[in-house]
Amino acid sequence: MRGTFFMIATITGMIQRKRATDLIVDVGNIGYQVLISLSTHNQVGETGERVQLFTRLYMREDNLQLFGFYTESERELFNLFITVSGIGPRLAITILSGMGPQELIRALTQGDETAFLKIKGVGKKTAKRLILELKEQAARNALLIAAASAHSEVDDSAQVLPLTSPDDTSRLAVQALTTLGFKPASAEETVKKIQRANRLSNKDGKDLDVEEIVRLSLQS
Repeated sequence: MRGTFFMIATITGMIQRKRATDLIVDVGNIGYQVLISLSTHNQVGETGERVQLFTRLYMREDNLQLFGFYTESERELFNLFITVSGIGPRLAITILSGMGPQELIRALTQGDETAFLKIKGVGKKTAKRLILELKEQAARNALLIAAASAHSEVDDSAQVLPLTSPDDTSRLAVQALTTLGFKPASAEETVKKIQRANRLSNKDGKDLDVEEIVRLSLQS
């Protein structure tokens, strides 16, 4: 019987105890145990320091477990993994401990079974299932990471405008492909090639959006 997930979006408090697999976070003199990946463990502060985590609450029968993530992209990957048959929250955390979000996205989009087989608890069938079911969603996740990276370069006081120009589209597509493991020069050349081919074949003059460019790049 699969468990049920409820959304507690974030938790903010002081780290009361820090271990490799979990934190005790003090919020208003109540200590919450938060299960974490090694990636999150390596990014949060030490005991006595303040922390904010993105979270997901899991309930199964009489068992409640709160999972915490240093980044929203890590939580999104966790949410993707647990949709796959045979992947529970514990194994999802193990996978996130084996590779960082960008490495996982690259492995999924490029169909790299070997990368998953290096993780304890992931066999060949599980690796194949992960790639088969999550490849397309992982590509979309890469776009979110690229967009977040682009926005982080903008001054906080500046207004973030919609991405409408071809230059903005090209820049985000290159960032997304770099996230997926392309070398910067190769990513730029691939984007230019796809946009050039689109202009030659598209009679109505409609430009490709970022997701379309990334999808075509992964197929080329």
